[in-house]
Amino acid sequence: MASSSELPTPQPFKVVGQYTNLSSAWDNYIKRFNYYLLAAGITKDERKKALLLHLGGEELQNIFETSINQE
Repeated sequence: MASSSELPTPQPFKVVGQYTNLSSAWDNYIKRFNYYLLAAGITKDERKKALLLHLGGEELQNIFETSINQE
């Protein structure tokens, strides 16, 4: 099993773009992200969340932070 530092990382998720279906784009992104986690051997939920937010990019982080602060 490769370490996460040896694998190419997923590109950030683009929230704004020419999507006809943002939900479908998100589902595809999560599928690719889960393949990355499996290949890297990452199993702890806290690390998965941190990597999703880090690799997902600033737009995704902003949405997450906004939704957390709304609760």
